[in-house]
Amino acid sequence: MWKKFNFFTAELLQSADPGSPLYAIQGLDITCVAAGKGSLLFGDSEGGITIADQEYSLRRFIAHDSGVSFAYQYTSSNMLLTIGDGTDFRSVEEMQVSRNLASRFRSTLKSNDSYKWMLDDLKIQESFAPYFSMKNATLKLFLLDTVDENGNPLCVRSFKIFDKIDEQTITSLLVDETNQLIVFGCESGDVFLIQGDLSRAKKCVPILLPKHLHSSITNLHFSRPTPTNCIPLFVTTADQIGCYLLPRETKLTIGFELLEDASGCLRHCTCVDAKGLLITARSEGLFAYSPESRGDSLLLPGEKSYLFSYHDSLVVSRQMEDSTWFVDVLNVENSCQEYELQVLRNGNSECVTSVWVEWGLLFIMTEGHVVYLLREKANTDKLAILYERKLYPLALALSESWGIRDHDLSDIHQQYADWLYKEGDEEAAMKEYVLTVPYTDASYVIRRYLDASQIHMLIRYLEQLHRQGVAWPEHTLLLVNCYTKLHDRKKLRQFIDDEALQQHCDIPTAIDALVTAEFYPEALELAERHRLYERVVEIQIEKTHALEEALTFIAKLSDVDAATVLMRSGKKLVDAVPDLATPFFIRLCTEGKPQEPAQFFICFVDDAAHLKQFLAAVTQQRQQKDPVVWNTYLELTLRPDLLQENEDRDAAVLHLLKRPDAAYESDEALILLQRYRSEERRVGKECRSRWS
Repeated sequence: MWKKFNFFTAELLQSADPGSPLYAIQGLDITCVAAGKGSLLFGDSEGGITIADQEYSLRRFIAHDSGVSFAYQYTSSNMLLTIGDGTDFRSVEEMQVSRNLASRFRSTLKSNDSYKWMLDDLKIQESFAPYFSMKNATLKLFLLDTVDENGNPLCVRSFKIFDKIDEQTITSLLVDETNQLIVFGCESGDVFLIQGDLSRAKKCVPILLPKHLHSSITNLHFSRPTPTNCIPLFVTTADQIGCYLLPRETKLTIGFELLEDASGCLRHCTCVDAKGLLITARSEGLFAYSPESRGDSLLLPGEKSYLFSYHDSLVVSRQMEDSTWFVDVLNVENSCQEYELQVLRNGNSECVTSVWVEWGLLFIMTEGHVVYLLREKANTDKLAILYERKLYPLALALSESWGIRDHDLSDIHQQYADWLYKEGDEEAAMKEYVLTVPYTDASYVIRRYLDASQIHMLIRYLEQLHRQGVAWPEHTLLLVNCYTKLHDRKKLRQFIDDEALQQHCDIPTAIDALVTAEFYPEALELAERHRLYERVVEIQIEKTHALEEALTFIAKLSDVDAATVLMRSGKKLVDAVPDLATPFFIRLCTEGKPQEPAQFFICFVDDAAHLKQFLAAVTQQRQQKDPVVWNTYLELTLRPDLLQENEDRDAAVLHLLKRPDAAYESDEALILLQRYRSEERRVGKECRSRWS
């Protein structure tokens, strides 16, 4: 069942009204239409090409001596390809209808002095010359931005197509600019291929493809290259459908797959959709084909006169049971009829004979040369129609084909989410809110899901904020608090292991939240993973009281990292386990890349005895040049309260002063000696003899 909409507006560009923009083309026996590079082009049976610009100003030049059968406007350059001067492939009835219409119009203009100038302006004869077939099919290339001596587009190449082979009636034309291929099919069922850049070629040599079809070729279409690097070429007749596989390497064999042997399609009743499938229109419906086989079908009754691919939609001209012709714009994938137009001329229904796109607009021409312009509405207007009918999922599906940007797409998700939330479906609403990240104000969503019963949904949203890199520290805190409130260690484990989630997470905030909730193992692991070693040791000392584990952990660190950690937590270790901590400080200052002992003095501020032990070891095991180290060691040696049992203070001081490696400051040493009242005669004499 089709969902019907009015996503387009229709305008008449050519009608019986002389003021209509394309009024004058009614005087032409139009045989083909092309568009591109900012122009519309109409080929006619008298050899003319009429060009319309964006203001619908018309100019006409004679491209061929006889009729123009086909025209193609290149998109990569301002070059026009035409085929003319051959046998008109149209039926006698088609030619008579078109010529009779044009003749009546010419007679009308001829008898009206106000409009007779149109005939002269477009170089249109007052009446048609008797039709005769030239049987001399010629391919020409014109530069539309360059003129010849007569002011007409410059013809740069002209080739007789059947110069050395029997003349045939060409019934279809196809051009592939990217691969420089030109294909034309004939009334006999023959298909010819022309390769290369004809604008530089000196001759045109059509290659006859292996013959597999035996009646008039009605349609030709290229599709996407296959995995084997072949270019599929769909070919149809009225009763058969097949596909050539053209290898890019000319030495390889051209393949062919017969897709239908009992039913084909009429001219203009095929197209290739956005997926590269051939779509055919027959009276019973639409049928899809890949290069290998027949695909899906869609019931769509009524005679068809035209099928055209427009973005992700199909434009179908079909006749209803009451013989009325309509044009439908169908988005088949989403079962949408985006627009329906009844095709009329002076109140009478007509079938469509041409559809094309230029300037982003869709043009439709009927057999009576009535031209409609279908202008697609702005995306905002189309979305408003869908919102009004609460068709949010459809709005999302269609938006992909409309090329809506992520920011605007998130607005559709939010509209849908708000409606679901209002309807009481909070779970479904959250699925949509998650898709609005990072464009929607996060606080707007979070406030809606702060109830304890909605905590799982809130977690999903907060996780998405982190994955998208837009989470604030407050969001990290809230997320971890949600995990801990649920006592969900599995979720916490996933959080710790999910690098994408943590990449934009405020890790210190997450650790603080885990510590506050007493999830110490998780906090320790997260801190260690992110090289927050100071935080690891801090938790071990202050929260888990695992002092030996803290020292073991520090021992595994590099000297620089270990020193950094001890600068922050070393005092706590010395205060708690000085006998375990002091040897660690000694090792750090004497082995490997030794650290400067003075930086750790603060760790021993309340334990002078172990500081003395520390300095005794580091000065003994490694040369120390820092006077602060020696001054401090001298002072500690002088202190009577730090003397060990049976230790001779003066002997120890004298021994220190006599050490050749001692780097104490002389003035500071004298001050210390005087302060602690040493034996000046023994010690002072030694100092004076050393300093003299």
